[in-house]
Amino acid sequence: MGRPAGHEVRRPSHGRCLLERIKRLLSGFRSGLLVFALAWAWYGPAAAETLRYGLEIPDGNSVTYLLDLDVRHPGELTVKAEWSGPRSLSFKLTPPDRAYGALLRSGPSPQEIETTVKAKGFTPGVWTLRIFALSGKGLGEGSLVIELPGPQVEVPEATKHEAEKVERPEPEPWMRPFHPSSPVRTDLVPFLEATERFRADLFGNDYAAPHDVCQWQVPLMQYLAEARAEMLNHSVRPSKTTGKFLERLAAAIRSVDELRTTDDPLVNGPAPGDTAMRNAWLKLRTRKIDPVEDELDSLLSSLQRGHVPDLEGEEWPLRLVSCLTACERYFEQRPRVGEKRAGNRDLALTQWSRVLSAGEAISSLVELTPSRRASQ
Repeated sequence: MGRPAGHEVRRPSHGRCLLERIKRLLSGFRSGLLVFALAWAWYGPAAAETLRYGLEIPDGNSVTYLLDLDVRHPGELTVKAEWSGPRSLSFKLTPPDRAYGALLRSGPSPQEIETTVKAKGFTPGVWTLRIFALSGKGLGEGSLVIELPGPQVEVPEATKHEAEKVERPEPEPWMRPFHPSSPVRTDLVPFLEATERFRADLFGNDYAAPHDVCQWQVPLMQYLAEARAEMLNHSVRPSKTTGKFLERLAAAIRSVDELRTTDDPLVNGPAPGDTAMRNAWLKLRTRKIDPVEDELDSLLSSLQRGHVPDLEGEEWPLRLVSCLTACERYFEQRPRVGEKRAGNRDLALTQWSRVLSAGEAISSLVELTPSRRASQ
């Protein structure tokens, strides 16, 4: 899509010219490996500019493609991508002249980046979107939609008041506080309480959907609510296989949090200034961190290979593991390259409290699975 690294593609002002240039560019790579095929649309000079692309992800090799985004106005800039298949993609949105940090997202479909191009000190410039597909098995196709800020439009006061009158839709039952209709067994109480804390953290008092770029939080809450109903109404608990996977997932969350909070100088530094000492520090540090990263890879592989049958069709496990992996990368890089330069910083800072809350709910559910109860 756009251009492979080393090739320049600028978006001219006329849509047809761009489309012809893209066709010529893509035709030049048909003999090699083409990852992304494009189609282009631009709606309305007075509204936000919308760019639409088709994604085509081949089986096998890794490829990096770049796209230039000509941002002419301050306002909201969004990138949304959805695709089929098991492959994960990485996205990096970089402002012109690196005026402030790049925005990073990675994981399975879908992925979304949202940012506000600030009006203060704004000058038009070209942002760069980098999309990277790791080598791996599996074909995929999908869509990429980019909305660039348009000219500011003044909203009449009457319209604002009308918008305020719009009522929120009725919340789903699993979004509301849970109150058992009859006494519950004491062994279920920790799970019920942890699930309720997670629900309250997501929806608060106004039941507004949480802002979750990884999109695992609401599906997990639905899963926990269904598990709660099955146990209360039918005494059905998660299977032994599911319980073992959830136990590993909860342990992985605790391991990543240990990377975040430990005062072990091998993990959280500071890194030695001397080159030889730094190299020795990095080698010893790798021995501590590799097991955590290996387990995250193993969890992802278990899901992709269908080793947890009861979770097939569930969206949240793959998304949560991918989000957890992205957060681990930030906590791991922080001591080496600095907090502001470490990748996935914004993602980790906004997701981590809910990852921990989810870990508590998952851990309490694990305690109710057959394998755990048999060992007690």
